[in-house]
Amino acid sequence: MADRVDEMKEQADSFVQYLSNTRTWAPSGLIVLLVIILKNKWVFGIVLGVLSYFGIRKTVPFSSASLDLMANGLQLATIAWLIFISATVDIAIRRDECRNAEEASRRFRAWWVSALGALGLIYLAFLLSAAGLISDHMRLILRAVGAYGSSFGMLVCYFYLAKPHGRLETGALVGWGIVFATLLVVESAIGAAPATAGHPTRWMSAVTSGLTLCLLVGRLESKLIRPPMWVTVALYFYALIQMTSPFEQLAGASVEYASIWFLARLIALPLKLLLGLLVHWVLQSGILVLYFAEAERIDSHFPGRRAKFLKSYRSAGLVSTPIRND
Repeated sequence: MADRVDEMKEQADSFVQYLSNTRTWAPSGLIVLLVIILKNKWVFGIVLGVLSYFGIRKTVPFSSASLDLMANGLQLATIAWLIFISATVDIAIRRDECRNAEEASRRFRAWWVSALGALGLIYLAFLLSAAGLISDHMRLILRAVGAYGSSFGMLVCYFYLAKPHGRLETGALVGWGIVFATLLVVESAIGAAPATAGHPTRWMSAVTSGLTLCLLVGRLESKLIRPPMWVTVALYFYALIQMTSPFEQLAGASVEYASIWFLARLIALPLKLLLGLLVHWVLQSGILVLYFAEAERIDSHFPGRRAKFLKSYRSAGLVSTPIRND
């Protein structure tokens, strides 16, 4: 057990090395570059002009709708890729001493994959609406389902990281599920109608997404995981821009709203990829198993040490109180 923990601790500083791997940054960088090109018609025009100059492209008309369709399709493919690489990570029972930690890691992964799947529903709804298969009202409802489903999955991931030994009570899970289902019904019934695009309920899913993502990032910046500081700051910023999603329906009202929405969705994709790659690294490297194994050890010893310290401190003062009781 000790050898395995020491080995995992040595891998805790390797996220930058993980990102520098060609198999990681090459597809991620290509996805981000393509979405930037597709979402900005001026950049797209420049790219086509350069290709035409070299005789690579014949004249083909592209509308804003077709560009947006391709961009959303590419983002859906990105979600599918993140689901695939996370779901295929091998988390086997390697040693009996790590059994609880490895089982907790597998439960965390299952909920993380579920959260990504719900997130993909948002982009799938865009594609179905653009193809004329569903109405705009139905697209907004599916968007709300995807947003709340993703938030609920990330909240459960947070609870697994926050609870001792990665355990989660069924009652708490059902209770929070009822809360999220209620919010979904309210937003779908009131705020998802096109006529009420600016209704305050449209902000509920945005705020919920931001808060749950903050909770998850707060646990992922644990000293046992130790991601680089710039990664933590970037992911908190990603949580912040979740609250710009209602600007999608307000983009036609003014240039300011349109600019905010354009910048937010342009920045969100690389940050979404960063979050997905961080979780994949935590799963793949075994650091999540280390997290749960150390949490189990701390949770079993710390309450008694805490009580002993406080009792000694209150009676004798800090000078006579041992900080460690190994």
